[in-house]
Amino acid sequence: MKAKLIKHMKSLFAGLLLAGTAFMPWTAQAQKITHTVTGSGLTIVEKDFFYPGSEPFSFRQSISAWQKADGTSGGSLVVQVWSPGAPTVVTMVGEIISLTVVGNTAYYVLVNTHSNSDDPFFAVGVLGKGFITDKNSAGPDYAYSGPIFIPFLPELPVVQGNFVVR
Repeated sequence: MKAKLIKHMKSLFAGLLLAGTAFMPWTAQAQKITHTVTGSGLTIVEKDFFYPGSEPFSFRQSISAWQKADGTSGGSLVVQVWSPGAPTVVTMVGEIISLTVVGNTAYYVLVNTHSNSDDPFFAVGVLGKGFITDKNSAGPDYAYSGPIFIPFLPELPVVQGNFVVR
């Protein structure tokens, strides 16, 4: 009886081992990073760009984000905004919670995790969205980010810097 029990335990153990290895490729495949976006770029928004009388400003975005095969995403975005006459540079840090790559453009959603501004657009906890288009040296890259409720994000060229979308 004891020998039979040991034989069954060995069979059970071998079956569990085989079952575990059967799931390993699936698990490894799900954890594989399929898309990334990295880089930094400076964008200048001219006076009257959004509407007559709107103030000019400049901003630098720095991003490092990824998407895995199972759809999970992560990473961070740092945005610094300079406005003429403003007493300080606004700095916002966001955690990427969603990333989608279509061709050479990365679209992302983030949640603000740090801000040195009292402006409600930059408040901690505010959701934001953005995109980055990597032109692969065929002209300037394009990038913009803003609060999630803005209906559109303008395509503005990056005047200094480079982004890589893979």
